[in-house]
Amino acid sequence: QRANRAFADMIGDPDPASVVGKRIADVLPALSDAPGAEAEERSVLSEGKPVLDVVREYWRSGNRHWLSETKAPIRDADGRVVGLVGISRDVTGRVKTEEALRESEKRLREQTRVLNSILDGMGEGVIAVGLRGEVLLFNRRAQQILDAPPCEEFPSDWLGLHRVRHSDGKTPIKADQDPLRRAM
Repeated sequence: QRANRAFADMIGDPDPASVVGKRIADVLPALSDAPGAEAEERSVLSEGKPVLDVVREYWRSGNRHWLSETKAPIRDADGRVVGLVGISRDVTGRVKTEEALRESEKRLREQTRVLNSILDGMGEGVIAVGLRGEVLLFNRRAQQILDAPPCEEFPSDWLGLHRVRHSDGKTPIKADQDPLRRAM
């Protein structure tokens, strides 16, 4: 039975030997799910099945941290479970990055919703094309003007596929007056 220096440092205990034989709730009192962690350990000992990469929140020095825990049975020569080995990694950086990404995606979805609402309410057709020629945006009015759904074609192919129409939606614009041709 032993605990290593890295684990002792992570939990703020200067002596790894002082951790041996203690329950998780005693070693990490600020662990948000100490009862769940102890139940997992009992399960590993009784069933002999490992538990992989369970992320738990805990508080240390007033700061929020996350540990990734992996636990596996230790077996004797006859295959009986005689103990368990646990590996805990501080994954605070990973969790914070995932949270920041989720928040960024949420803001992007909201901004996209607002932008699409504005663009769909406009009387003008709006098509945005990326540097590689891919269609980034194709509003409803553009669909009506071109009499086409949002397309996967590259803009360079549009000239042969679509005819721009006057505001009546029926009369095609002459090729020399076609704003799509002029823009290209």
